[in-house]
Amino acid sequence: MKTILMTFAVVLGSVCLVSFRAASAEIEPTRLFVQNNRPVAQMAFNQVDLSLTFDVQKQQTHGYAWIDFTAHAAGNPFLLMKAPVDSIKLDGESVSFESVTVAKDTAPLIIWRELEPETRHTLVIEYHLDSDTVGYSGGGVQFLTAMGDLQWGNFFEDFGPTSYEDDHYGMTLELVVEGSTKTHRLFTNGTETSNCGSRWTVNFSDRSNSSTFFVHLTSKTMRVRRGTYHGLDRDIPWVIYSTSRLMTWMGARRIEKHLSELERDYGPYFHPAFVALISGQGGMEYPGAAITSIGALDHEALHSWFGRGVMPSDGRSGWLDEAVAAWRDNGYPRGTWPPNRAATNLATFSEFERFTPRNCYSDGSKLMSELDGYFGSHGEATGMKPVLAKWFSLKKGQSVTTEEFRDYLELVSGENLHSVFSRYVYGNSSLRDSVVVGQLERGHPPKLTKAEVRELR
Repeated sequence: MKTILMTFAVVLGSVCLVSFRAASAEIEPTRLFVQNNRPVAQMAFNQVDLSLTFDVQKQQTHGYAWIDFTAHAAGNPFLLMKAPVDSIKLDGESVSFESVTVAKDTAPLIIWRELEPETRHTLVIEYHLDSDTVGYSGGGVQFLTAMGDLQWGNFFEDFGPTSYEDDHYGMTLELVVEGSTKTHRLFTNGTETSNCGSRWTVNFSDRSNSSTFFVHLTSKTMRVRRGTYHGLDRDIPWVIYSTSRLMTWMGARRIEKHLSELERDYGPYFHPAFVALISGQGGMEYPGAAITSIGALDHEALHSWFGRGVMPSDGRSGWLDEAVAAWRDNGYPRGTWPPNRAATNLATFSEFERFTPRNCYSDGSKLMSELDGYFGSHGEATGMKPVLAKWFSLKKGQSVTTEEFRDYLELVSGENLHSVFSRYVYGNSSLRDSVVVGQLERGHPPKLTKAEVRELR
């Protein structure tokens, strides 16, 4: 595994170098379990070539995925996929497959063919999408990869094969519309390499993972505004769009202000561009993209730094980015150190669970404010924001764990924080999901409902 030797520590208000080993994004997935007395092991994606064909006349959507993967451990490989599967071939031969539930809202798709460790293979999956994920109305196609990262959420598995967030891979996506005379438009955070009006090809970098892919193909009339933000080290193109002219105008008026603030606090913008669908309700962040309300545009933009810049490895680490975002939403309050409150649980879950606990907004932001109180004691120019900015510079484009974050803070501070994390990150397990969606603080809105997604796309 490649590593980069990088670190810093705060000593008497100054920053100096010490040894900090920044883990590479090239994590080898190690999730293992037993099903029907047979070993099952997570496959590691290398590259996906995915084609989606939308037949408007038949109102059917066919998916074809070619996957290059590595089996790092012996066993029957598994991936994540909820879309209905028609057939699977492993290394050119048909295989049987089965979905099993291993965690809340997580059902791995097992390929029943035992593989040797450290071997490379190809998988071909043919599947289809139903009316929950693709709309056909007025002679056109409406397709939107609306996702959610709170409990009972979803990532790309609703639309095609994928893996856990710590598994990074590249993807080439081809979209084909057949049997329509309507004009379609594609909005995406990928790099569009071809467009002939009814066929598009989009590339996503090898830093991508299951929460990356923002794809919106629609024949609806969209109000679009484009611009360029002159960032700290380069120009950043942006696109704000909506079915509402007013919301498009409001989003365009605000986005450069938000990006400027976030660059000032956390460093240069990391992604090639920024695109936002202003939905009026609901919200979800992507690398360099968002589905968001006007009021949450700043919150979702921050996630291009934390959440989709520095990315959580799984549900046990998803609290980190929402904690930072909620702390910002609340005005960056400075808390008292050491903390003295009830124990909370943000990260004591199964490695198979992928979604963020809802109390990250309250309990997570409190911990950030308390850490700010600690680091703020080192001088006026210090505090948690510069610590997070350095964390971003070290870890951007990578998936991280709660344990890495804790170890980083210990190196920066020179203090053992295990007891603090034991109580306020790994504490009372009964508190998980104690905050319901309707009680969330300002910031990340609830996940879009199916009806809202149908209306948007």
